[in-house]
Parts: sequence; structure tokens; C-alpha cells
Amino acid sequence: MGALALRLAYLGELSRTVVFLSPLVDAYTYDQMARAVVSGGFGALELPFYQPPAYPLGLAALYRLVGTDPWIPRIAQALLGTWTVGLVFSLARRWAGLQAAWVAGALMGAYGAALYFEGELLPPTVLLTLIMAAVWLLARAQDGESTGRWRPLVGAGIALGIAGAIRPTLLLLGTLVALWWLLGSRSERRRGRMEAGLLLAAMAVPILPFTLANRIGGGENVLVSTNGGINFYLGNGANSDSLTAIQPGYAWDRLQLQPLLSGHATAVAESDYWWRRGLREAGADPGAWAAAAGRKVLRLLDVRETPRNTDYEDFRRDSRILSLPWPGFGVVAPLAALGLCLGFPSGRRRDRWLLAAVLGAVALENVAFFVAGRYRLEAVPVLCVLAGLGV
Repeated sequence: MGALALRLAYLGELSRTVVFLSPLVDAYTYDQMARAVVSGGFGALELPFYQPPAYPLGLAALYRLVGTDPWIPRIAQALLGTWTVGLVFSLARRWAGLQAAWVAGALMGAYGAALYFEGELLPPTVLLTLIMAAVWLLARAQDGESTGRWRPLVGAGIALGIAGAIRPTLLLLGTLVALWWLLGSRSERRRGRMEAGLLLAAMAVPILPFTLANRIGGGENVLVSTNGGINFYLGNGANSDSLTAIQPGYAWDRLQLQPLLSGHATAVAESDYWWRRGLREAGADPGAWAAAAGRKVLRLLDVRETPRNTDYEDFRRDSRILSLPWPGFGVVAPLAALGLCLGFPSGRRRDRWLLAAVLGAVALENVAFFVAGRYRLEAVPVLCVLAGLGV
């Protein structure tokens, strides 16, 4: 209840700002996509999808059910954020007892960046809940009898599949989790292969409708969306630090026109153009690319939340609630490292590798593309669980 009260208090403060009524940049795009679906149906979306469609479609369903008041999606996200805190508490209690659970839950409940993004019409809040629900279900499947594992495995796969439809790079997490399950079933290799296959099949279920929509409605073979190519280029092309700093406007529009000016007219061709260009520019100066990759690693570990479109650190200075000394990455990460190394009892070593898989997937997706606070946030609930164990 304390986590929910804090979230509602923050939303009350946020409701007095301009961005509450007028979302910015990506949040504005998601809101407009949702409103277009409410007024014009699914056909209002451009096919094949440029941005992953699951989050704006979820917003559209919420708008259609209960209206478009700006409080509605933010209260929904506050409830999801509170649920994530509960999942963090439950997992820490499962692995290290009540004291660790209270520490982990308190860290997650008062994590400043999580509070901030719950007030933005952006996917991170939903993704945190889906990731932690999947981890909770996988832990339950591992502890259950072999005949009762399939239900939590299917549930975990569906949660990871929905996360992949919201942010396709999280399909890497699903792949690593399936590999984790397979490698942990050495004594029952055949059963382990079947269960890992079941997990992957369940992941595919939420993805398949969007793939079919892209094929049938857009006429192109696209798994989820086509913006992966340009995002890869932003993080790996020459002068990537400058590229990731581009804001919507003339510079961004000029960049997006380059595939068309080069004769690439289809969505897939445009995406392929950016993938090839990013690889070409990285290969032309591997030293500069390696230095940029090193800077991405440092940003991933930085205490400061790296901005993307909007800056949490700037907003924090103007917010009475966010300006309070809530725990951040600089507190949670060192405690989590302690918990990862020393916090698991000997009988729970396989669970440690599950959490390591989540952290590894989030780190890889950030470094492979580009680092931002809202993308690194995907690792924070797991870090809070580990921090509880570390304490």
C-alpha cells in the first residue's frame, strides 16, 4: 500500500504540469496512435508497423473501455508498478526470507526512475511487470513437479512474448531464458528440450498476430516492427554519440529521408539500409566503434539516468517528490552485485543464473543499440531482488 500511495502522490504532483496533458516525443506518438485506433479501428495503423504496436494498442483498449482522461493510463501504470513491487517482494522472500523481501520491495517501491516512467505514456512500466511475472512463473515452474510445470512455463512464455511485441529486443531475453531452462535439465534432456520448446512456442503466440498483419496488410515479412535498423545505426554508426542525441525536427526528418533518397522505397528495404550502413561505418573505423561501445558500457553502469528524448534528471530537479533522496542505480547496483555473488544458498544456484540471464539480456540489448535510462530500467526489478539478498 505504501508503494501505491507514493505513486498516487507523484501523479497528483505530475497532474499540475504541462506534460500531463501534452505528452512529449515518443509518449505523444503512442498516445496519438492509440487515439487513432479508438476512432478508426486497427486499420488506422500504418502497415508494416514502424514502431512496435503492442503498447499503443493496449492504450487504445484502455481508452475505449474507460475513456481518454489523462489520469486513466497513469493510474493503470501505477497499479502495474505496485504489482511489480509485489513480485520483487515475493521473489526475494522465496530465495532469502522475509528480511530480504522487505529490503527488495522497499528499494523497488521507492526507485525514483521507476516512479518517473510510470507517469509517462511509455512502455517501461508494462515491461517491468511482464519481465518479473515471467521470472516469478519460471521460478515456480522450477520448484514444481515435472507434471505441473507446463502451466507456469506457458504463462512465462506468453509474458515474454507480449514484452517482445512491445520491445522486440526483449526476444533476446526469451531466448536466453529458454537456453537457461534447457541447460538446467541435463538429467532429463528430452523433457528439458520439450519444455524449452513449449516456452518458445508460447512466446511466439503474442508475436504471431503482428507478423501476420505485417505480411497480409503490409505486404512485407516483418516480425514486429521495422525501426530496429535505424536504432541500430544510431548506436553504431559513425559519430554515434551525436546520432543518439538527435531530437525530432529538421535533423531527424533529414536522417529518415536518406534511405528513400538512396532508392530504398519499402519499409524492409529502409530498415536493411540502416543495418548495412551501421555495419559498414563500424567496420570502416573499428577503433572508433570500440571506443563508442566502451562509452556505452560506462553509461550502462553510470549513476546518472541517460536521457532519451526527455531527461529524468532535469525533471527530478523540478519535482518535490522526485527530488527526495530515493534509492537509485548507485545504491541498488552495488548491493545487487553482492547478492548475485553471495546471496543465494547452495540449493538455489540455478535461480542465480536465471537472474543473471535477465541482467545479461538487458545489458546486451543496450550495448548493441544504445543506452538510455528507460531501457536500463528493465534490469532494475531484478537488481532490487538481488540487492535484498545482498543486504
